[in-house]
Parts: sequence; C-alpha cells; structure tokens
Amino acid sequence: MDPFHSSEEMFDLIASGRYTYVIDAINYYSDWYNSNWNNTNLEHIRQLNEALKSNPALVTNTTDEAFAYLQQGGYIYPTQDDTYEMYTTQSMCDLYRFSAVLIHTALLIQKQIYQIQ
Repeated sequence: MDPFHSSEEMFDLIASGRYTYVIDAINYYSDWYNSNWNNTNLEHIRQLNEALKSNPALVTNTTDEAFAYLQQGGYIYPTQDDTYEMYTTQSMCDLYRFSAVLIHTALLIQKQIYQIQ
C-alpha cells in the first residue's frame, strides 16, 4: 500500500505532521525548484508552501544526514529523477518513490512508516 497517490495527498500528509519534508542545505538554498518558492504562480509550489507553514522543512547540513532521516521513516526527500541523490538511493531498501509530472521531482519515503497496523 502506498502512502499517497497524488501531490495533493502528499501535501496534506506534510501539513498534518505525519511526514516531514527533509532536504539538504545545498539543494534547499541553490536548487531552482526551491529558490522560487516565494515568487511563483505554480499551484503545486503554493500548495507545498501552505503545507510547510504548519510543518516546516527540516534542512540538514548534508545529503547523507537527510538520507539518515529518510531511512528512519516519516520523512519525504525531494529530488529530480536524474540526480546523484536518486542514483545513490537505488541501493537503499524499502523506499517508496513517487514521481509527479507537475512537481518535477521524485519523492523518497521510507516504506515501513506507513504499513497498515
């Protein structure tokens, strides 16, 4: 079972605090996707901004630190499909990979956190 099937569902899970958006500082401060957060008309970025108002992003110093959080469960890491980060995570087990054309990212989530109890 997947934790969500659409970007809107993902934003709701972030806003509710069930998941936290985690990203490393280099990507957060330099990535084109994140650098335009406050000056956009794109609906998906506005929805993400809205979700992050109640549950701010966790910005780590390094990618490895972000991945350590990711592997704990309860975190969503954004990346593009053709990045080093996506390649690196291929060796990590139990990650859910969600891609949406509208958000141009792949989101990585530890599978264990959303198993039905």
